[in-house]
Amino acid sequence: MNGKRPTQHLAAVVPLSAILAICAVNHAAAQATDLPAGAAKPRTVRNLLGGSTPAFIGLARRAASGTEAEKAEFARVSLEEMGGAFHAEAEKAFEYRPEPGKAGHDEKDPRRWASATEGYASRLFDLSESVMSGATVDVRIEQEGTVLLIIGGRTVIVSGPNIANPEVLENRIIDRVCLDPSCDTLATATFDMNHTASVSGRWSHTDTQAPVYATTNGLNFLFEDAANLPAKEAACAAIANELASIVNAIKNLLWQKQAVDWNAIAVRPDAADPGTQVLRVNPNGDFVKLSLPQLVQVPYVLQSALPWVRSQVEGRYSQHYVQLPPGTFD
Repeated sequence: MNGKRPTQHLAAVVPLSAILAICAVNHAAAQATDLPAGAAKPRTVRNLLGGSTPAFIGLARRAASGTEAEKAEFARVSLEEMGGAFHAEAEKAFEYRPEPGKAGHDEKDPRRWASATEGYASRLFDLSESVMSGATVDVRIEQEGTVLLIIGGRTVIVSGPNIANPEVLENRIIDRVCLDPSCDTLATATFDMNHTASVSGRWSHTDTQAPVYATTNGLNFLFEDAANLPAKEAACAAIANELASIVNAIKNLLWQKQAVDWNAIAVRPDAADPGTQVLRVNPNGDFVKLSLPQLVQVPYVLQSALPWVRSQVEGRYSQHYVQLPPGTFD
């Protein structure tokens, strides 16, 4: 890829949801068999934010701890490669024309999806140009192995249209960014799934007032008694981190114009791996894979804290109180 923006840009800006629809149409055209008359089509549940490969996480870690110039180079190349990948996907979608009655046919013109994909590619190229113009850049790695770019306060997840095979895009980025022999060690890099950012907080309680653990970002956990405060504090700090991960994930989904229904948000064990967790984000069952071991044990805490999560997503600071039943975290 030459790093230059394609000359054609379309106005539609409805990114990843349209892209996933394109991929589903192409997949159906290639693999689906005729269904019996009256048979219902299976509903596809999608993981909307996938994790990165260990090698790419290693590169992202190098960039995150590097100089401002190194962060900018990593972000610029990532955004250019993402833009190029989505632009190529749009071109393929423009050419796709399923016949009526064939697998993949839809009443809607696939060109609309292609236009949305091209619009997202255009936005990525715009962000790349803003990096070259001096926009501030930060690189962050989430607990589930997702690499985020924060460009001038705007967050974007590093992901291509082929979310089932992230190495396709990530290897291209590695090849362009990694020009020194030390990058050979990236293939053995690992990601610490237990890493959590520190959350500061403090206890507030008196002889006449039940204990409250308050975090600096506005969460207040109310307990019935002062038994085993160290265990309660550790659990509250972990939950605060998990809620912060949910905030970041939803910000990414909304920026990518994904469907998020606040009434449908819930945490549950991952059906494919019950030892991990997923966050359902809409009634279709679409989800984000996140590390939420505390919240999956007390799902009512997430439901209680959703107004706080929403205020954080919308950029509003708010104080929120979560009442915990007796014996919680003792």
